[in-house]
Amino acid sequence: MKIEVAEHARMSERGSSLLRLIQNNDMPILDLLVRESVQNSLDAALAGSGKVNIDFSVRNFSSLEINEHLDGIKDNINNKFPDDTYKLLEIRDSNTVGLTGPLHYNDVVDDHFGNLLKLVYEISMPQQKEGAGGSWGLGKTVYFRIGIGLVFYYSRVKDEDGSYSSRLAACLVEDERKPDSLINLNNGKPKRGIAWWGQPADEKSTKPLTDENEIQKILSVFNSRPFTGEETGTAIIIPYINEQNLLEGILPESQSEDSSYTKTWWSHSIQDYIKVAVQRWYAPRLMNPSYPYGRWLDASVNGKEIESAEMLPLFSIAQALYNRIPLVEASDHTADILQGIEVSTERIALRNMFNEDTTAGYISYVKVSKEQLLMTYPHNNTSPYTQFNKYDLPSDSNFPIIMYVRKPGMIVGYETTGEWVDGIPKTNPNEFIIGIFVAKSTNTLKNTDKKITLEEYIRKSEKADHTSWTDWTYDFYKPFIVSKIQRQVRKFISAKFVKTNNDLYKNKNMALGRSLAGMLLPPENFGTKSTLPGGGKGGKDGPGGRRVNYGLKFNGSPQYSDGLVHLEFELVFGQKQSLGMQLQVLSESGGISADYWEMKNIIGREFPLRLERVQISSVHPGGNAVKQSPGSFIVDRDSSEVTYGNVHMKLLNTERFHVPFGVTLSLVDKSGYTLKGKASFISTDRNIKGGLTLNSEGDGKK
Repeated sequence: MKIEVAEHARMSERGSSLLRLIQNNDMPILDLLVRESVQNSLDAALAGSGKVNIDFSVRNFSSLEINEHLDGIKDNINNKFPDDTYKLLEIRDSNTVGLTGPLHYNDVVDDHFGNLLKLVYEISMPQQKEGAGGSWGLGKTVYFRIGIGLVFYYSRVKDEDGSYSSRLAACLVEDERKPDSLINLNNGKPKRGIAWWGQPADEKSTKPLTDENEIQKILSVFNSRPFTGEETGTAIIIPYINEQNLLEGILPESQSEDSSYTKTWWSHSIQDYIKVAVQRWYAPRLMNPSYPYGRWLDASVNGKEIESAEMLPLFSIAQALYNRIPLVEASDHTADILQGIEVSTERIALRNMFNEDTTAGYISYVKVSKEQLLMTYPHNNTSPYTQFNKYDLPSDSNFPIIMYVRKPGMIVGYETTGEWVDGIPKTNPNEFIIGIFVAKSTNTLKNTDKKITLEEYIRKSEKADHTSWTDWTYDFYKPFIVSKIQRQVRKFISAKFVKTNNDLYKNKNMALGRSLAGMLLPPENFGTKSTLPGGGKGGKDGPGGRRVNYGLKFNGSPQYSDGLVHLEFELVFGQKQSLGMQLQVLSESGGISADYWEMKNIIGREFPLRLERVQISSVHPGGNAVKQSPGSFIVDRDSSEVTYGNVHMKLLNTERFHVPFGVTLSLVDKSGYTLKGKASFISTDRNIKGGLTLNSEGDGKK
């Protein structure tokens, strides 16, 4: 592909400034990416009903092969990335119109630039489509912050004559001030740090490739499938991503430095994080055929669909509340998470504001318990605050959670303080107030010289990152719609739940006692006997006179924090060289082992229990030997195999999907040992119960 280097011009942006355009340091970059990319795809949805498909894929690609296509920077990029393979992220949508419009500025008529030129070659050129998510044209710059600033755009569109055509281009935006910048073809002129690749359009500029064979060659390097048949859509391919860098910044700095803090299960991989981020921001539209404004969202990660049953509880509640809004008219609530729970829905009316009626929207809200949020055993989900990346709230009472959304179905923000919630009472630590406001987008404003819908008023109030609504002035007219909506939301919810402090915290200790009493260990007699049967080394006879020389018992009740179940245990070795502790799914017919669960002819899906960590706190070799405290004797994802003295511990993963489900503990000698420690695990399916059992074969495969 031929390179086109952006030349310095008056009032032109440089790469370094483009990379800073969205100044949002509060939100992780992966959240910004999900919000922007899904929004772009939904804005490009084909007319009619049905769904928009979006898939996020992470995979390897051949560095040398793709660099051969990058005229002008091939040597620089080969030197900077000398390995054979690197990672890429592809965001692919279908049931969308694709990157339509002219291929080059020479073909633009009446300022109709089209999706292609706006996305690939322009900045600050917003969507004009009514009800679109974007309003500033700046969000697309997030793509350049995911990898090294290099982005490939591939799309297939339906032309006016009914035929189909493809186009592919690439763009690089980098900080031109860095000494290792890739674009060095400035001939002594000021550098801008921006370049495009494609086919020649004229002597100085390029346009996207259109030859299907050339496009196929590039796609094959990325292992990316071309669109075929009547498919239309777009693939954004971002090579040279650094997974570790993308996962940094998910936790606040104070939490990252706190060694006692446990990361959530979705913060260990890009794929898991994206899976949750899609739920976090698009819960009202995700897998929701009741969405009333066009196509609903069908999202997947590495080809695996995000199913409704997998959604975290807060986001399931957000969708259930959304579906109870009169504007949505969902027909069936019998199977959702709020079935049987009292939900309140109120109309927000503003007088003398709209031409049609007084409705600005609806607030749907509910008070739910930890049990209803599936935070207790056996589900053990994290706090709803953690589910939307809120870590700094005090724990002695619970702040209300208010969400708000307009036509595209993206949750703009989660508010726990400020104008949306001030005055709404906090609840005791076992309860949460959760609400969602949905705007009536079609109402038009009075006192304006042109038609402005409530949707457009709110859309223009959002900043480029679309994280809040604020009031603004139109030709000296400031209707204060947002602040009036906020005031009524607070009024309705406060009137429903206001209580005196005495009522709020009455029987707090009793409630805590009931919560602790409800925690369940794995069923009695599940796996090895919880007493410590012995044998050989002075043990007692086991059942039926059989003598055994190993055993496992649990000390106290399970503990719950950060979505994890923590089980303190005591493990006795006799003259046994290898033992395995493994998670099993509990069923009416007994325990189901991890590899058995994943067999194609059984369940055939990832084992839903993940062992996050096993930590040994003390090692007692037995006899008169001194008990030892090994300190950091831990296996987890980052350290899967460790040895302390004569004790070796290794993490076990399932054969098919590589899910950590247990550990093997083995001895160099055959002396008697007693180990004390703690096992921490999580369930990725809120309907699954799990338990920890002991396996005498060590590896758990028999």
